[in-house]
Amino acid sequence: MFGLPLLAHVMGGGVFALGLAFIMLFRARAYGFTPQEAAPFEAFACPLFNNIPKAMVVKALFWIFAVLGFVQIVTALFSMLPIITFNTQVALIMIHRYSALGLVLTAIVFFDAAVIGRPDAPRT
Repeated sequence: MFGLPLLAHVMGGGVFALGLAFIMLFRARAYGFTPQEAAPFEAFACPLFNNIPKAMVVKALFWIFAVLGFVQIVTALFSMLPIITFNTQVALIMIHRYSALGLVLTAIVFFDAAVIGRPDAPRT
């Protein structure tokens, strides 16, 4: 990526970092886990998710989004340091790329689970 798309990407990254900071400041408490919610994870049996309520899945997706967003910000900032070698920059770009993929997938699933939801009965 180079030229105007890179410039737009960097400006969008700054907006993303500020937006993530505001979301974490104002919405993180609403997505916090309580000690009572930790009990289903003790009996967690993958791939069966029947024992985990939808609210907990939404909370977990929120925190996964926050962690991946933090990885995005850190890899972008560290790749701008002049003391980092070329091989480290290549590794940071790969981490940045794959965490962006995870971030987008997490955002899609979060939006589907938290905003859209599922209808109770199928439409005929």
